[in-house]
Amino acid sequence: MECTLYEEWFRQELRPVHIKKLLAESRVATPSAKEVNQHIVENYAMAHVILQGKTLKGDAPEKLQHPAGAYAALLREKLVQR
Repeated sequence: MECTLYEEWFRQELRPVHIKKLLAESRVATPSAKEVNQHIVENYAMAHVILQGKTLKGDAPEKLQHPAGAYAALLREKLVQR
């Protein structure tokens, strides 16, 4: 369930222009791809959890796990396509 939510949000909210901007910003401070991935995850994935926590009902927010795993493959795809 979490993976689907994150993938859907990634498609809708994290546009290629955002990724390019983050990559440009990250290159200055963090040269490695791993650090760039972490930067993107921290800035966008955690914001998503906060937003979902405001809209999900019942115990659904507690069931959401850290999205880094779900995002890792998506981020690799985006970085490779770049």
